[in-house]
Amino acid sequence: MFFDVTSGDAEIGYWVAPEHRGRRVSGRALMLAMEIGRKLGLKKLRARTVQNNPASGKVLLGVGFEQVGILCRRLLRLAKPK
Repeated sequence: MFFDVTSGDAEIGYWVAPEHRGRRVSGRALMLAMEIGRKLGLKKLRARTVQNNPASGKVLLGVGFEQVGILCRRLLRLAKPK
């Protein structure tokens, strides 16, 4: 599924049901999505994974994605108004 689509790029997201994991479903789906993206004229696809899911990162690298950085999110506690 494509998100945040612009004229030249988009973010891609996917999820595989537990009973279908380990069957290379996500890799095949990503390859198809990449082909569709090329046909749509997209020059770049972006993807994010969560730190506790290294398998997803491995799949992305396996189909040709490159890791370009690590996004760190900080949790902020907001003070309750007095």
